[in-house]
Amino acid sequence: MLRSAGPAILFLSLLAFNGCHVGSRAQSFAPAQAPEGVFAEIFLATGGFISGELLEVQDTALLLLSDQQLFLLPYAIVRRAHFAQMKSDTTISDEEAPSTAVREKLRLVSRFPQGVTPELLEQLLAAYGQSEVVRVVR
Repeated sequence: MLRSAGPAILFLSLLAFNGCHVGSRAQSFAPAQAPEGVFAEIFLATGGFISGELLEVQDTALLLLSDQQLFLLPYAIVRRAHFAQMKSDTTISDEEAPSTAVREKLRLVSRFPQGVTPELLEQLLAAYGQSEVVRVVR
């Protein structure tokens, strides 16, 4: 006598579905746990190094908070940038601007994914006791 395979298939399907997981979970992804941007480690073409919180991703530069100071880092001086808990496809390298797709991924994990308005920038500068953003150049 053959029994119906329906319940067994349903059980196995539910078991497989519950076991599937792709990508990061909010519980283990730092930017999802607090109102902060992802942590960035940036090696500069000048040989220097800077690390801190990614505040904003612009078309030509990154705005970073490091040691309670705001820094603007043009892509042209970034030898290599790595972002915590992000896949290698979001790495910036070779002193070139990243693709639009990479900028969009990074924008979403920055503190201000909507961008920093001039008014907000003034508030940030005042909060950190700066008169202007430190612009990193060669």
